Amino acid sequence: ATGDGAFHGAFREGLKVSADSPALQAWKSHDQRWGAWTYALTDRPGVDRELQMALKAASVRHAIETGLEPAGKRAARAGYNWWIPVSWGAGTVPRILDLAVALALTGDPEYLACQHTTCDFMLGCNPAGMCWMTGTGSRFPEMLFHPDSWYSCPGGRVVAGLIPPGPYRFVGPPEPDSGPWDVKFVHSKFHPDAGEWPPMELYSEARTCYPMNEPMAYTQAEAAASYGLLCGDLE
Repeated sequence: ATGDGAFHGAFREGLKVSADSPALQAWKSHDQRWGAWTYALTDRPGVDRELQMALKAASVRHAIETGLEPAGKRAARAGYNWWIPVSWGAGTVPRILDLAVALALTGDPEYLACQHTTCDFMLGCNPAGMCWMTGTGSRFPEMLFHPDSWYSCPGGRVVAGLIPPGPYRFVGPPEPDSGPWDVKFVHSKFHPDAGEWPPMELYSEARTCYPMNEPMAYTQAEAAASYGLLCGDLE
């Protein structure tokens, strides 16, 4: 933003991504995706070209490992990290920004195709047959945790365009102090037993259960960016 060399030096000093250690994101270690993507895509004079090439390669590798390869293993071709458990938007939010960066860096249409199939999954091509955006498509969640809508919308329905966290994997029986806010409590009401259900179908429109039904700012932003990418000029 400023071109100040002090910031450039601090960036390089704090960077954990390199040609020898190319992971942009490592569980319980670091998440440097945004910094790496910004540096890989910048055209600012004075950039460290060797470092930029390393971050470009790491960004493409990340898109392959978390986007293309998982999509190739899934029947519905949804591209998101294979190891992310089904919870907190894993089945409802299209996380395709890594694919968009790889497309910008390489021009390879394979990354664009995976963006489309991932969004297809979130918009209805999924085991629940649900479009995970309120007011959109022929079947969408209506009972979200959104008190503003309960107060201001007719009949307590929620406004259009919200993305809920959605399905939540089975995590066991409820605790003694559990209640309708707890996914374990909601799962205990499923028949047959929730432990027998496919994870992507473990969803209930129990609007007070926020792990399933509370829209969150960061997932709303991620979904808006992901869908917006496919609404513009991609040439």
